[in-house]
Amino acid sequence: MEMAILSQDEQEQEVTQTDAGSACRICIACRKAYEAESLLRFVVSPRLELVFDVKGYAPGRGAYVCANENCFQNALKKRAFNRSFKGSILVDDANLLTSIKENLLHRILENLGLAYCAGQCVVGRTKVQEDRVSDKIKAIVIAYDLSERSVTELDFDELKQTKDVVVLTGPSKNLMGQALGRSLTGVVALLKGRISDRIICDLLRWQFLKNPGERMNEEIFNG
Repeated sequence: MEMAILSQDEQEQEVTQTDAGSACRICIACRKAYEAESLLRFVVSPRLELVFDVKGYAPGRGAYVCANENCFQNALKKRAFNRSFKGSILVDDANLLTSIKENLLHRILENLGLAYCAGQCVVGRTKVQEDRVSDKIKAIVIAYDLSERSVTELDFDELKQTKDVVVLTGPSKNLMGQALGRSLTGVVALLKGRISDRIICDLLRWQFLKNPGERMNEEIFNG
């Protein structure tokens, strides 16, 4: 039996499955398949403008790119978005990447607030350390501007090894505190649940896009 050869456009829209049954999509820049939720999804607005679909399920045809700046820039240079959407579209090359980061950060902060209201997180270094052996903890988020001394005092090695807990770098202490309706907050433990899954996914995408040492303009998130 001959193997069917998919066109490049068909390959971009092809859905595969992981061993765990998760849907995969192909990055239009590097041509590699990854779980859809780990990629950046783009759609085209009625004005033919390229729009980042932060939630990942906006109606219409979607194009997927790895959550790293190299693939994103390559997609722009190769005009991969135009090819994927089969036509000429408007792309704001200068501001789109910044907009993606800001949208992801907004969603992270929003879901942190929801997790806190729903009792799906443990807040503060002391409480997290007290509850670190809990089987309910799925991830620990540490503010990127937490002092080096405070980070050193956090001992999560045993938790990561025995409980399969991921430790992630998160937004600033100020932004995390605002999202939770508290003062400066440097450490948050996310408990197992759907909200935590969304936060972890968005944090990973945000981290891969964010340059080392980059500080977001927090003024746009205030008020």
